[in-house]
Amino acid sequence: MKIKKKHLMILASMAVFVVFLGVNGCKKSDNAGAKSGAVYAASVELCTDCGQIKGSELCCKPDQAKCESCGLVKGSPGCCKLPKKES
Repeated sequence: MKIKKKHLMILASMAVFVVFLGVNGCKKSDNAGAKSGAVYAASVELCTDCGQIKGSELCCKPDQAKCESCGLVKGSPGCCKLPKKES
């Protein structure tokens, strides 16, 4: 008889756990990415002439070292990530 009570308690505990997960878990939120940097990173604009962040103090600043592969400023966020600009 003790075994049956033990099994019933385990089953009851698992049922409560499943109900708890069903109510609270796996909710989808419209602003799920707002807490992370993903939304912000997707909204940053890069300058297609130099590869720096558009409007920053480094954007299109003269005498910056150019990347040999892509022609943008070496080490900029857009370096070798933006498509080559056709002249």
